[in-house]
Amino acid sequence: MQRATYTDPAKWFRIDFAEIKIPGSAVLGQVNGQPAIIVRPRMDHDKSNPALVEFYRDGIDINVISTSLRTATLLRIADSMH
Repeated sequence: MQRATYTDPAKWFRIDFAEIKIPGSAVLGQVNGQPAIIVRPRMDHDKSNPALVEFYRDGIDINVISTSLRTATLLRIADSMH
């Protein structure tokens, strides 16, 4: 977690998403009704990238990352944060 440096999460995640170089490796989604980037695991050249859910909550940029859990599990964890 870190303090977000942006004020418009939807715009920030669209820009960030557009910079992803591997087609199909990520999708724009939502966590608790807020925009999020969801990165599928093992989609990079070396098949080593972790699963990731990045979202914004109350001025904080939050990343839920795992090398062993599936993206769906990370989404449930992110959704449970209130």
